[in-house]
Amino acid sequence: MTDVTEKSKNLKRKFIRSDKLIPNPDNPNEMTTAEFNLLYDNIGKMGITDPILIRPHPKIKGKYRIVGGEHRWEVSKLFD
Repeated sequence: MTDVTEKSKNLKRKFIRSDKLIPNPDNPNEMTTAEFNLLYDNIGKMGITDPILIRPHPKIKGKYRIVGGEHRWEVSKLFD
């Protein structure tokens, strides 16, 4: 079994309300307005095709910290 397979075998798909997600304050990723608008258009046409990766928040019970996909989360809130 490869290292990637071993690390990802315990990942689970879970549907969680967007208000239970908290962005990571250490997220270094930035997006221009044009890139954000392109992501918005793409999600509007195709939906979210890549999952938003989360883990339980270390200090807030019942909340989850985003570890991948914060921009997709931001766009998804515009469709609520």
